[in-house]
Amino acid sequence: MKKIYKVLEKFTNLTLRQKNFVFIAFLISLLLLILYFVISSAHKGYIFQSQKDYEVTLDGFYENYTSNLAKFYSALSFEGIDDEFLAQIKSKNTNSLLYKINKSYNNIKSNDENLIKIELFLVKDSILVEQKSVKFVNFAQTSPALSNINFSKRSFVEVVKYGGELAHVINIAVYDKHEIVAVLRYFISYEKLVVSIYKFDKTIVEFKQNKQLNSTNFPAQTRVLKDGFGNPLSKVWFYHDIEKSISSYNETMKNYIYISVVLFVLTVLMVNFIFTYLTSKLEKSEAKLLVLNKNLAKEVKIQSEAKFEILKKSMKEAKEKEQMMLHQARLATIGEMIANIAHQWRQPLTALGAIFIYLDMFFEKNDLKNEKISQKISSANSLLSFMSNTIDDFRNFYKTNKTKEIFFLSEVINQAIGIFSGSLKNYAISLKLDINDSKIYAFKNELAHVIVNLISNSKDAFLEKDIKDRTIMIKTYIILDEIHLEIIDNAGGIDESILSKIFEPYFSTKDKKFGTGMGLYISKIIVENSINGKILATNIKNGMKFEIILKNGLQKDENV
Repeated sequence: MKKIYKVLEKFTNLTLRQKNFVFIAFLISLLLLILYFVISSAHKGYIFQSQKDYEVTLDGFYENYTSNLAKFYSALSFEGIDDEFLAQIKSKNTNSLLYKINKSYNNIKSNDENLIKIELFLVKDSILVEQKSVKFVNFAQTSPALSNINFSKRSFVEVVKYGGELAHVINIAVYDKHEIVAVLRYFISYEKLVVSIYKFDKTIVEFKQNKQLNSTNFPAQTRVLKDGFGNPLSKVWFYHDIEKSISSYNETMKNYIYISVVLFVLTVLMVNFIFTYLTSKLEKSEAKLLVLNKNLAKEVKIQSEAKFEILKKSMKEAKEKEQMMLHQARLATIGEMIANIAHQWRQPLTALGAIFIYLDMFFEKNDLKNEKISQKISSANSLLSFMSNTIDDFRNFYKTNKTKEIFFLSEVINQAIGIFSGSLKNYAISLKLDINDSKIYAFKNELAHVIVNLISNSKDAFLEKDIKDRTIMIKTYIILDEIHLEIIDNAGGIDESILSKIFEPYFSTKDKKFGTGMGLYISKIIVENSINGKILATNIKNGMKFEIILKNGLQKDENV
């Protein structure tokens, strides 16, 4: 490992040009090594592929040879099949059939010396008519011809052994209309195939049957010959000379190698030149790039700081705008608060007036006793105490308190109802409660503010639409880890086409005298940002349902 490290260290200390020469020498060595393995494997592959190709060629030749045999002897057979011949078959006139077969044999033999013999098998009678004899045979056991020929395929070629030698048998079906009545069988010597193969391929140097040539100079093709039933009959070796094709292939490979080496060297030199040129250009560009990067870093820093200041200013403005909108919403509710105080004080003020009239009347009659004075003063103090508590309730409600606390849901609901009770009585609004109480951790006054806004929204809807039977229901229940607070009215609901916009700022479904369009927007801001909940609005039958969903329990979330 130390030697390797030393070599690497020396290489890193070389100049750029020296490194290029080392790289070129390495590439040339690698190319020569690759070419050696490529040529070696290509040579083996060429021989293997030539054998494969030759195998396909031999198979094609053999198939073409047997096909031509079948066509030739089928044509000869159809010339001799006439009505007289069919009549002789039907009448089993074996003497006439023997004569005709021998005559056909002599005619064909004069043209094809490879014809060994001709047979005629009568299918219905299982009679085999040979050139010198007639006998009964079970033809299905001696030949598969009957199972391989039909009206559309009237010939079948099989290999048999005859007299110790191989022979091709061409089976030709003889039909009477559409019925096979006989099979003509022509026995052809295997020498005909051998002669044809020698004529077909001049590279074949030897042909051996059941005997392998004791030579390794020529590649061999082996074939196992089988009879019609698939039983092996003989093994044949074809030896052919491929030296000329190998020499031609080697010459082509040499030329390919020379050209490849020259092109490779030229390519490496060109790449080296381009690499050297680009390297020098790159070094100059890197120097320029360093300067640009420094300038860019400064510019990015300046731009980032400017954008950060703009973003900071935008966030501050957005926060101030939100605070202003909240303030406007509180101011918008002052009139509502004064009206509610007026409704709350109306009855106590009337009662105080009655006390003063009572005292004045008894004073004029000189019938003002200490007992009566004490009683009326006590009643007046009770009324004044009620009015003072009313002022305290409203003052606490509008007090800004940004500290979360633990409280029962019923407390904040009662606080909101207490603030609004005067208006509810004044406008004949019936209030129903269905409270499943639980503790929550939130901003109490802000949640009360939302409930008051929603009750006020229902009250305005009653007045605007002049609803006679006015009912508001406040309902709470718990589902899993969520507290649901619903405020439901029968004030006719909101048009579905604008329902999705009611929580937007300055959007109002009411006449200008009833609202500014900020109440529901502020309620949504408080529920989502301060209480970490959700507020939903849904039309129901004859009215509207606002649903506030809060966390169940006393978990202190990230907004504490």
